Amino acid sequence: MNKGLMVIDASNWGFCASSKKQLTVGDQDTQGVYYFLNMLRSAVSMFPVLTPVMVNDGRSWRYDFYPDYKASRDKEAVTKNEIEQKRVRLSYRSQKPLINKACELLGVRQMFSLNLEADDLAAILVKRYEGTDKRILLMSGDKDWIQLVRPYVTWMDVINDRRVGSATLAVKNKHTESIGLGYDDKKTGEWISVKNGQQWLECKALMGDKSDEIGGVGGIGDVGGIALLHKFGSVGNFLNQYADGTIDAAKVPKKLRDFADFNEKQEIFRRNMILMDLISTSFPKARGLKVVAGNFDLEGFTDFCHEWSFQSFLTSIEDWTAPFAAQAHNKEKEAA
Repeated sequence: MNKGLMVIDASNWGFCASSKKQLTVGDQDTQGVYYFLNMLRSAVSMFPVLTPVMVNDGRSWRYDFYPDYKASRDKEAVTKNEIEQKRVRLSYRSQKPLINKACELLGVRQMFSLNLEADDLAAILVKRYEGTDKRILLMSGDKDWIQLVRPYVTWMDVINDRRVGSATLAVKNKHTESIGLGYDDKKTGEWISVKNGQQWLECKALMGDKSDEIGGVGGIGDVGGIALLHKFGSVGNFLNQYADGTIDAAKVPKKLRDFADFNEKQEIFRRNMILMDLISTSFPKARGLKVVAGNFDLEGFTDFCHEWSFQSFLTSIEDWTAPFAAQAHNKEKEAA
């Protein structure tokens, strides 16, 4: 029985898998395909009642809105880390068609759009399921997706063993401690974190995002951002109360006074909210949206494994593909 969706961030998984120990067939890297498929099988086995859907990156509308978005990725790699990151990106790019083909043969649905990233497609699916009895499991290491967490949505990073649900977002545990937005209050010793996805988004917009090369407002990190949100509930509430004199400006930390006093900093915050906001799904309409349904094909997948020398899968191919066969069977029963 289909109880919801498992939304898989294809690029996040693909990049991670491609960074593993290199495997090749001829001149073609295959480690990304191999490890991606192993992660996929494990996830489908773990959550058999959820229908897997892979969401893929298109060329984001964010590049046109903010030219510095991920700008250094197109520049010449210089440092050792930059060279390695570029190598992995190129490796994944060459393996992406193979991953997509394998997933199609396993019956996994895939979504593509010319102008939207995987984040945006995940947000669309979350909004579509709102008000239904279905659940959504977001499978990504991208912490931006945490803003989509709500009672029927859970975020899970299988690569780093982290997961966040609406009931645990503000609770101290090994998962929330590792996601970076939370701190122990020095006075009470209590764990203080953002309370919901909206606060997560606003804190990120204050801080900026180094990985996407989005600058923050300056001077406000996770501790300052969380403290602001805990006290005022939202950035909007803080700015309104500061402007109308409800709060004593003299008692406000200088970094927050600067944010409230300088429109340039507020403009950066508003820009970041546009770039990062997945909650309102106010980004551009999808262009060239394509959904590949996938059709479980044991013979076709077996041939694929022979072609790319995935011998460990072939040792017991029917057992390896059993979770996907079960998904296909359930799909047929529901359609009947």
